[in-house]
Amino acid sequence: MTRLIATLCVVLLLFVPVSLLGAPSLDLRAIDALELFQKVCFATDGSKDKIVVLFDPATWNFGRFKQLPASAVQRLQGGRPGGVAYAIISPNGAELLAEYESRGICGVRVQAADENSIHLIFDMSLAIHRLALKGETSLEDASTQEVQGYKTTFRAWRITPKKGKPTLVAITYTDRPGLAYQHFITLSH
Repeated sequence: MTRLIATLCVVLLLFVPVSLLGAPSLDLRAIDALELFQKVCFATDGSKDKIVVLFDPATWNFGRFKQLPASAVQRLQGGRPGGVAYAIISPNGAELLAEYESRGICGVRVQAADENSIHLIFDMSLAIHRLALKGETSLEDASTQEVQGYKTTFRAWRITPKKGKPTLVAITYTDRPGLAYQHFITLSH
C-alpha cells in the first residue's frame, strides 16, 4: 500500500507538466517534506512504535538525522512528556523535524520551502491517501491569522475511510520563512 502511494506520487510529479500545475518550478525541499510525511505519518498511521523503528541508523535512507533529547522534545511540544522528535537534513537540503506527540499527533515541521510547492504536493498527497483508504474527505477547518507579523494559515481535513478510524490531516503554514518553522503538517486520529 505504501509503495503504491509513493509510486503514484512520483508518477504524478514526473509526468504532470509543471506548467499545467501553475508553478514555475517545484521546490525540492517541499517534495522531501511531503515524502518524509508520507514515510513517518501516513505509512505508520501515526504510531509512535512504528516511527521509532523507522529511525534505525542501519536502515534509514532519507538524509541525515539526529534524535532530539527528551527535554528539547518536551519544550517543543508544549511541556507534554512522552514524545519523540528527529531533526533531519533531507537529500535536497530541507531542514525538517519529524515528531510524535504523546496525544497521538504525528507531524513534520519544515523550516523553509516554497509555499505553492508545499500546497501542491500536500494536496496531491492528501488525494492519494484518500484514494488508498477508499474514504471520503471533508474540509474541517480553515483559518488565517497574524502571528508575529506573519500571515499564518491553518487547514484541516477529515478522511473517513470505509473501514477503520477517521484521520485528521492538517497543515499550518506562513506566507514566508522567518519563524522557527514555515510549515507544519500533522496527522492524528
